[in-house]
Amino acid sequence: MSVAKVAALTYYPVKGLAGVPVQQAEVGPTGLRHDRMFMLVEPDGTFLSQRKLPAMATIRAELTGDGLRLSAPGAPDLELGIRYDGKRRDVSLFGKWFGQGVVQDPAADEWFTERLGAPAALVRVTPEHERPGWGRHKGFTGFGDAHALMITSYSSLDKLNERIV
Repeated sequence: MSVAKVAALTYYPVKGLAGVPVQQAEVGPTGLRHDRMFMLVEPDGTFLSQRKLPAMATIRAELTGDGLRLSAPGAPDLELGIRYDGKRRDVSLFGKWFGQGVVQDPAADEWFTERLGAPAALVRVTPEHERPGWGRHKGFTGFGDAHALMITSYSSLDKLNERIV
């Protein structure tokens, strides 16, 4: 019998930014703790992704207690407090209205806009956020595309890379 071994754990505090590798993680109803609890949106509330702005892959977000530290190559770091509730704005994923996100610090919006060369605003899931995923094991998700957890194997990644080449 074959036994699966976890080779790496990564969570993404801000959807679409670089991931944060960890040695261990708490798993809850929405997946790894703090995973995709934040998202960048355009002025109309549409989510931003690496598909449109590949530079997002170079930006890191790290949780620091009740704060968020943002860093990018060649840029000063920015630390801000997390707003768990307050002013809200409508947001959408994949062309569909999604609900609302809690507006974060305008300084973060300026910082992201400068790094990405496009207007960007940072939002967080609302306290009452409860979005079901879909598929065989539905679960719940924050701002993730569809599922609480994404699990893959090295062999499937190898096959994907062969197809890309």
